[in-house]
Amino acid sequence: RSPIDKVYRKVTAFTHPRRVEIVAHLRQGPARFTNLRYQLKIPTPALQRHLSKLASRGVLQPHSCRGVYALSKAGSPLDKALLRWAQSA
Repeated sequence: RSPIDKVYRKVTAFTHPRRVEIVAHLRQGPARFTNLRYQLKIPTPALQRHLSKLASRGVLQPHSCRGVYALSKAGSPLDKALLRWAQSA
């Protein structure tokens, strides 16, 4: 992949308001799927799709507890900027 493709893929993690909402919520700490669904009022199939997209873009990291989601540790300057932006959105 070219550098432009990598940037495009990372940025598309934040192109939907619900994904931004999920990231902003997870800035407070890891959360269980059921808590995310209840607190954010996102239907199960939609939440699964959004979490899958966030994970495939490297925004989420695996958690030791099954069904718990957490943000990845921001590595690149782009990662850090996107996470700051999501927090302020």
